[in-house]
Amino acid sequence: MFSDFLGEPCRLVRQVAAYPRIRQSQSLGTSVQLAFTHTRPLNIVAEASLDDLNRRLDEPVTMDCFRPNIIIGDAWPYAEDGWKMIAVNRVVMRDGGPCTRCATVAVDQATGITSHEPLRTLAGYRRNPRREVAFGRNFLHINRGVLRVGDALTTS
Repeated sequence: MFSDFLGEPCRLVRQVAAYPRIRQSQSLGTSVQLAFTHTRPLNIVAEASLDDLNRRLDEPVTMDCFRPNIIIGDAWPYAEDGWKMIAVNRVVMRDGGPCTRCATVAVDQATGITSHEPLRTLAGYRRNPRREVAFGRNFLHINRGVLRVGDALTTS
């Protein structure tokens, strides 16, 4: 029925609370509960980081390409790389490491067409010590709360 509504085959999925998806994190020394994410529940990117990348590209990409949960508006490029803890309202988040990128970011979400960009450009200046391409930062929430567009954050 949902496929009929959209006009193409698809499935609607959900994460069932009775079957949590738990992943051991060696870097954090603890287990992490995930739903539809790959490695960490939160991905944070500063708008200035995307602006810096787009200055290096022939054709700019949008933030949708990287699918972050939280976009930081008032920071310098790649400021997120240096944050160990952040707090928004009463929600505290801990650094979970760099967000390494796979070929998915090179697929146009609207058309399905793949490209070598932005990975090729990122590979020229955003490799971590293990030679993986990184853009943005993964974080884990220590507690729960509500975040709203425009909320201020503090970093440490």
